[in-house]
Amino acid sequence: MKNFLISSLVFFHLTLVSVRSDVIQETCDKAARGDPATIRLDFCLSAFEGNPKAKSATIVADLVEISIETSIANATGMGSLITSLLDKKSIGIFARNCLEDCSELYSLAGSNLRRGGKAFEGKDFGTANIEITAAMDAPVTCEEGFKEKGLVSPLTKENKNFFQLTAIPLFLEPPCIHLYEDDDDGDFVYEGFVEKKGNPKAKSATMVVDLVEVSIEAAIANATSIGSIISKLLENKSLESFESNCLKNCSWLYSLARPCLRGPGEAFEAKNMQLLV
Repeated sequence: MKNFLISSLVFFHLTLVSVRSDVIQETCDKAARGDPATIRLDFCLSAFEGNPKAKSATIVADLVEISIETSIANATGMGSLITSLLDKKSIGIFARNCLEDCSELYSLAGSNLRRGGKAFEGKDFGTANIEITAAMDAPVTCEEGFKEKGLVSPLTKENKNFFQLTAIPLFLEPPCIHLYEDDDDGDFVYEGFVEKKGNPKAKSATMVVDLVEVSIEAAIANATSIGSIISKLLENKSLESFESNCLKNCSWLYSLARPCLRGPGEAFEAKNMQLLV
């Protein structure tokens, strides 16, 4: 089961994790396509292109870390901006209350992002996703506070920018990031392929496309193997009826998975990329 999921995930992400000179452009394209209503392509590009670290990024993981760092810096900047607004004596009591709430929200957002960054570094992607998503509540709640009191928010533009900036890593996080890394020689390494008892085809792979084909083949083989395992489990006469029904449903799902994988595999060999998604 685990191997089947790994193989399937690798197929969809291998082309995103190899070394590329245009990693920023392609990554921002992916993020903007993921949710065009939230992330503008031009905003994403500008967020990275002005960052020296981003220019030397070679894999998506680099950009995830950079985007989290940028979001943390932005949260700190929002705190400073709000403090400067609170220093103005002309600010009314209701607006002041709203700004104080926003200040607390951005302080919490910074903490969320720092925890999210540490979780990502530790390859705890579930926690990273939760913490980063929590940070996105700050600009939304901040804006709503002003609206509820019938006030015009002085932070609308900044709140929108922070929301976009914080959303970017959520659309970049590769679910299988823990399966790959660059070795000391800068070569692409996928532990599921290069382990001693791994796939011999993968060991002779010279390009990412070779590994994509191998991952599709491995996923099909795993789906077939899981089907066999389920058939053996169904032979157990001590199974409860609900257990038997669950296994039969699983068997049906994996029987559907095989042709679903063969189709993209054939499309990939024919270089028909539109049929892969």
